Amino acid sequence: MALLDASDPTHAAPALSALDLGDKRELRILREGQKNTVWAFGRTRRLFFVTGHARSGTNWIAALLMRHPSIYVDGEYYFQELKRGFDAFRHEPYHRAIREPVRTVAESCFQDTVRLCIAACAIHHPDADWVGDRTPRPLEVFLPGAPHFVITRDGRDVLVSLSILEIAVAGPVYQRFAKCPALARLREEFLKDKEFFKKNPDQLLTSETFTRAIAHDWAAQVRHDFDTIQKIHAGEIDASVFSITYEELHADPERHRARMYQFLGLDPAKALPLTVESETLPGFRGDNHSSDRRKGVVGDWHTYFTDTAKAWFKQAAGAELIRAGYESSNDW
Repeated sequence: MALLDASDPTHAAPALSALDLGDKRELRILREGQKNTVWAFGRTRRLFFVTGHARSGTNWIAALLMRHPSIYVDGEYYFQELKRGFDAFRHEPYHRAIREPVRTVAESCFQDTVRLCIAACAIHHPDADWVGDRTPRPLEVFLPGAPHFVITRDGRDVLVSLSILEIAVAGPVYQRFAKCPALARLREEFLKDKEFFKKNPDQLLTSETFTRAIAHDWAAQVRHDFDTIQKIHAGEIDASVFSITYEELHADPERHRARMYQFLGLDPAKALPLTVESETLPGFRGDNHSSDRRKGVVGDWHTYFTDTAKAWFKQAAGAELIRAGYESSNDW
C-alpha cells in the first residue's frame, strides 16, 4: 500500500497496487486544512467517530447514519488499544520518545494511522463524503476537530443485554470471572438450554462479582463521557459532539437521525427510509439470546432484576444512573 504526504491532492502518487485501483486511487495525508480530513480514492473524505458503552446502541447509530448516501461508517477499529501503545512508548523517562522531536512525531504517526485506516474503508463506498469508526469505547478524541456521536443507555438495560451476550459467547467480561462458580453454572445452564434465561429471568443476575463488574464499568464510562463532553463544550478539547440517549432515539428515530445528518452538514431529505431489513427501526424481531441482535427494547431490565440485583447495581452505579437522568434517587 503506497502512501504520500502531500497537501496537493492532484500530485501523482503510487496506487494501492494490492487492490489494483488505478493511478488516481490512493490514500494521502493532507497536512493543510482540517485535521480530520484525508485524501482517499480520488477525493477528500472527512472522518468521524461513534462511541458509547457496549450494548448501548453504537451499531444502531451507525446503521442510521448509513441510510444517508454521503456517509459510510465501518468498524470496530479499537484505536484505544493502539493509543495505549503509543502512550507507553512516550511515557517512561528512559524512552527517547518522551522528548522532542520524537514525542511530537509519535503523536503525529498515531493520528496518521487513525486517518488512513478509517479512510481505507472508503473503498467500500466511493460516494461517501464522511467515513467513520463505530467502536464501543469511552469518549476520547483521537483526531482534533473530529465530530463524535456519543450514545448513552440505561445501565440496567446494558447490564441485562451484556450479561446475556457475555454468558452466551464466553466473552471478555465473562472470562474475567470464569472461575466464579455462580457464573460458570449460568453458562452451563445456558448451553444446555438457550431459552434458560427466558424461562428463569431471576437467574441472570445471580453472580455478584460479574453483575457488579458490568455495573461498575458502565458507571465509570458514564462519568468519563459526561466529563469529556463538558470539556468539549467548554473548548478545552478540540472536537464537536452530538450526544443522545438510546431511549430518545428509540422514541423518535426519524427526528434524531435528521439531527445527526445536520450535525455533519448533510441534508436529511437525501437519506433512505428506515426499514426492517436495514435494522434501523427500533428493536429487533424476536428475542434470540444467542444473537448480538437480541431484542433492543427499553426497560427490559424490569424482567430480570431481583431485589438483590437492584442493591448491587445501586451500590456500583446508582449515582451515575441519577446523573444520566434515568432516576431521580436510589428509591427505585
